[in-house]
Amino acid sequence: MNCEECGLRKASAVCVECEQSLCPDCDEALHKGGKRKSHLRHQKCMLCKNLASIQCDTCTLMLCSSCSSPHMAHIYQPVSQSKGLEVLSSQYPQPKSNFPDFLAPSRILPPESKPRSVENVYEVKEIKKLQDSDIETKISAVDQISEYLKNEASKGFLLHEVPDLIQYLCAHLAVNSDSIIKWLRLAEKKKIIHFTVREFEDTSIEFVSLWLEQVTLEILLWTLRSLKNDEMMPTEKAIQCRMREVFDLKPTDSQWNQLIQKARNHSNSSFSEFSLFSQPSQVLPKFNIREISDPSTGSRTLVIYPNNEEWIGLDQHSKFGDYLNIKSTETWDEFYKFLEDYFTIRKPKRSRQADSLRAIPGGRYGCAQFIKLCGPRSVKNCSLGKVSYMVQLAINEDLLRYQRTLLVWTSNHQRTVSKGEIQRKMQAIEQAVLSILSKTPQGISLAQLPLYLKRALKFQLNIAELGFAKLKDLLLTFPRVTVELRGTNHPFAVLKDPKSDDSFDYHPSPDTILGYVYQIFRDNKFGISESKLEPLLYDKIGKSIDWSIYQTTSLADFIGIFAGSQFEVIRTKDTNMIFKIENPSYNYFYSPFRDNYSSVMMEKMQHSPHLHQTSYSLDFPDSKGKIVNISNIPLDFAKNEELTDEMYRYFDNFYDGSTDVSSAWNSLSMKNEKINCEKKSHLRTHSEGLNDVIEAKNPQHASWLSTSEIKPPPGFE
Repeated sequence: MNCEECGLRKASAVCVECEQSLCPDCDEALHKGGKRKSHLRHQKCMLCKNLASIQCDTCTLMLCSSCSSPHMAHIYQPVSQSKGLEVLSSQYPQPKSNFPDFLAPSRILPPESKPRSVENVYEVKEIKKLQDSDIETKISAVDQISEYLKNEASKGFLLHEVPDLIQYLCAHLAVNSDSIIKWLRLAEKKKIIHFTVREFEDTSIEFVSLWLEQVTLEILLWTLRSLKNDEMMPTEKAIQCRMREVFDLKPTDSQWNQLIQKARNHSNSSFSEFSLFSQPSQVLPKFNIREISDPSTGSRTLVIYPNNEEWIGLDQHSKFGDYLNIKSTETWDEFYKFLEDYFTIRKPKRSRQADSLRAIPGGRYGCAQFIKLCGPRSVKNCSLGKVSYMVQLAINEDLLRYQRTLLVWTSNHQRTVSKGEIQRKMQAIEQAVLSILSKTPQGISLAQLPLYLKRALKFQLNIAELGFAKLKDLLLTFPRVTVELRGTNHPFAVLKDPKSDDSFDYHPSPDTILGYVYQIFRDNKFGISESKLEPLLYDKIGKSIDWSIYQTTSLADFIGIFAGSQFEVIRTKDTNMIFKIENPSYNYFYSPFRDNYSSVMMEKMQHSPHLHQTSYSLDFPDSKGKIVNISNIPLDFAKNEELTDEMYRYFDNFYDGSTDVSSAWNSLSMKNEKINCEKKSHLRTHSEGLNDVIEAKNPQHASWLSTSEIKPPPGFE
């Protein structure tokens, strides 16, 4: 039978899958590569052309079962065995036939001389044998080290200083430190533990943690409990940074999203697929996942807590001021002294130039780590979040200052710009940013924003001069600006409108609120009521404020707590009056007396909702007085209806006689023959218009509230 492919030569094999009889050349050509290479092919009998079943090695013939009878005395073997031997022979060397061919791929030249005799091979008995007990001891010790680290990790203790770990293991395993070090290195070689070295200017500290290859719910739980021990907020960024810091494990965006999805769907009755817990009875709790506004970036992020294990992150609340009152403790004193000594005390090996350039790298978090590891004992006993809280307070108090990503001591780097100049620059930058973003609703990349600011500002932008490490930190102080992270690492500045987004969970810091209060008081030098101040503050910030967030009950309460030394709050029957304290003497025209006519306030009897002419006529039979220095008035002063000689020290005669007043909704004209003042002044009424600023039509006019023409009496300057 000829080949069914070429039809020229005799067929020698049958392809079962191709269903063709093929000659050797066609068989090799068709089954040289691809999927056909694995086709099953049967050899044909060279006598009758049926399928061959044996191979006669003596005659070198392929024979079927019927044609093999004359060859039973010869050396033969089944065809399948012959094919298998052919494959094995090409892969394994034989002494004479294919030994050089086997070595060729490795480019090892075959020996020219004869093979060495058996006597030249080292005897097995001379090889040093390891005792079984030594191997078992090492394996047992490594397992115990791994078990201890896993149990500690389940409690949130992920990093261990090497000296402390060696001391603990020596005591519990009853061996010397050299053996412990060998076992630790063996565990590192087996990828059971991971070593981390943190280097500071004068020292380096080595830590040990578990070596991990993948992110699981169990590792997430360990990381969350580690942040809990440190009293730090478990945001997505904080969790990922802690994993990278401790385990040298950086999950991709896909891996992180899968982990979050597993945490959402996880129930405390299910076990994790991969568990490192030493006790099988321990199970993973549920996870509470919420979306918030990240205090550090302003963008939306997730916070994750184990079920029933929530805590307060101290590292994110220090910008609200010292609400822990830690500056009144000895811990703060030692914290301050440590920083002062670190930056000011010169060491023998350090040059004068090195002292002037001394700084702490890593920003607030790096500085907190350094102080916790190298600081005084009282600070070491604090959590990392609390130390970070103290570092932020030092930055707020201008004890430490950002120089790019470094923190420097302010006594070594004198401020070149006054606080007033910094405030003016901040306002100019804020207005420029708002103007730029209003023209680009899609936002601007932070990499491009400095170019726009350079064109808009009349001065050179210097972030470090303003006390910020990054442009992002500066932008986050602006209430109407947010920073969005697009892609892996592309932050954009975007203008937000909280009025149209009721779900927006933004809470301005107390410093931001007080900054706007200062701006409002520039146009209200004679004080303002709380009922008028709050709407003005709403227009500045863009949303109403929940004062309970700052542990206060109202705006007046907030000002009294956070700025009691800068503002004075006087409570009245209808509202609270708030005054800005400019100097030790006050010229406020407000009377706490029972007699209505002993006050220089005009009380409007009714409020008209319509626009029409209204006239008032007031008679003052006696000379009126001006109260000065309200904060120095005795507490029982207002209880007396009659004035004594001592009380007259608090008054200064202003005017007497009668005054005719006519008003047309927003204008005021006054006539008084005994008063002639050319300076413009303002009127404050004791009603809904308590803070209205009304200018007189007549250029020569006067006001009860003029403080520029009258000086306080001697002793009250």
